[in-house]
Amino acid sequence: MRVMRVIFPLGLTALLLAACVQPKGFFPISRGGDHALFVEPVQNWRDANGGCIEGGECWSDRSREDIRNRLSIVQAETRLYEQQENGRLSYLGSSASIGRGKYRLEKYVIAFTNKPCRPEDPGAGLQRVGVGVRVTADIVSRTRNLELDGLLSAAVAASQNELRGEMAIRSWGVNSTNRTLSSLISRANVSLNEDGVQKALSALTVGEVLLEDPDTVLSPWTFAIVEAEPGSCRPGLAPGG
Repeated sequence: MRVMRVIFPLGLTALLLAACVQPKGFFPISRGGDHALFVEPVQNWRDANGGCIEGGECWSDRSREDIRNRLSIVQAETRLYEQQENGRLSYLGSSASIGRGKYRLEKYVIAFTNKPCRPEDPGAGLQRVGVGVRVTADIVSRTRNLELDGLLSAAVAASQNELRGEMAIRSWGVNSTNRTLSSLISRANVSLNEDGVQKALSALTVGEVLLEDPDTVLSPWTFAIVEAEPGSCRPGLAPGG
């Protein structure tokens, strides 16, 4: 069985097992070069009654160990985007020197696999199917030159009135009997300040611990797409927001 590396601060790993808050209308599309577009998580292999679509792959028929082994791609990343006037997001990297304007900062831990958007047309693009925790911070910078490399530096800048913002903390497909994660996941956005960032980082750390725990039940959702061309992978997958 694969071993996942712990990336977040070890002092936070005391916050362990948790229950999942199922997604409802979040994850606005974010585009940055060839990066995936995040969409509202959906189990698009189910029919209207919750059963498996005939001829499709149904994850609920698989064992817990098989699902865990299939979700073999693991990412824990920070990504920074600049938001243009038309709403499009330009990817800047994991850190950047930013000026006045609107930005989006994402930090997430996910386990997933890639599937064709349409089995009959493999060239249309890929859908990313898996589970995880994601923090999205929408930021308005008030200064011309600000070094931003993550949530902690954003919280420091906010305390100095150099920027303002709020965060969405969400999870999908991570199911456990303990309620630590559900206590950290916010249905409403939280302020981008020291307390809010501590909560966000704790949620990410707990999420990674749960992904490592063989007792965690993983229920895969389609949560992102990589399109061959705009719209080629979109039918049936609704953007959030």
